[in-house]
Amino acid sequence: MKDFREVIADYLEGKSHGKCKLLLDSWISRDQDNKHSLQQIFDKLQQAANNAETYNPNTQKAYEEILLKINSKKSATTVSTDFSYNNPSYRSIAAIMTILIIAAIAFFIYPPDTPDDWLTVNSSDENKEFFLNDGTHVWLNKGSILKYPASFNNNSRDVILSGEGFFEVTENEEQPFIIKTAANSIVEVKGTSFNIRCYEDDKTEEIAVMEGTVVYKCSKDSRPQVAIKKGECAMWNMQSDNIERTETVDPNTFSWKDNILQLDSVDCQTLEKSLERFFHVEVMVKDPVLYNKCNVSAIFEDKSLSDVLSYLQEYAGIHADVKKDTCFLWGKFCKDECDD
Repeated sequence: MKDFREVIADYLEGKSHGKCKLLLDSWISRDQDNKHSLQQIFDKLQQAANNAETYNPNTQKAYEEILLKINSKKSATTVSTDFSYNNPSYRSIAAIMTILIIAAIAFFIYPPDTPDDWLTVNSSDENKEFFLNDGTHVWLNKGSILKYPASFNNNSRDVILSGEGFFEVTENEEQPFIIKTAANSIVEVKGTSFNIRCYEDDKTEEIAVMEGTVVYKCSKDSRPQVAIKKGECAMWNMQSDNIERTETVDPNTFSWKDNILQLDSVDCQTLEKSLERFFHVEVMVKDPVLYNKCNVSAIFEDKSLSDVLSYLQEYAGIHADVKKDTCFLWGKFCKDECDD
């Protein structure tokens, strides 16, 4: 592993890449003086290295001087006041000071993982897509919060999620990726693609795997961990305390990150759930007949709730009205009765 001298030299010579370059870029961007300090350190290191190469001490002469001092009967001694840069003592002090400066920079480039060093992404109004510093690709659904450290320096890559997120985790066998959910459950992977839904006010927690394997440990201490594989979905019902596993996954579990709502011959109950999850509204059916007659097929890409409801009214005979965060649905022959 390279030490800081090599990292700094590589960076200033344009040879730096990967995580070191990203961290140094981030540190420099905080303050223009940081770049100047970095160059000064590099110059001092070069000067110290050059002097170390040219320095050739006369050990014989030093030995003779020591013998003279030992044999001398002088009661007082003279203290050397040679503060030139070629003085070995001064060079030692300069080297120590350089190390201290580098250590100070290291503290800012590689900060300790304390709560103050954690970053927060809040997708309150819209979906958000971004990358973590290990290359992990993240999509956050509306109303979600992800907290993560500025850098993953520990034995694991820990993040905290409240809401819904889709993760394409960069593989690292030696540093597992761990998500702590809003219900204090633990999801652990080493490199895979999966969706997790865990809003604070939900009574369920759901993990669906697109690629790889996910290890899930719900917050109930008595429950063993569950391995969820590609194409599987696991849902923990907190009220019944049951974990249900299925092999089929609703396509909207993954397509929401691309802002696509898919309805494939769905019944009224599925339509309710899909609208609630996709648009984060409460759906109430005012016409029980819809549970027997509803059958909708459509794909909506980058469409608003209003667009979807207009389509349902025109092509499926389903009327709707939105009041605050609640969407009411009824059939085309029920409008007058349902309004009462």
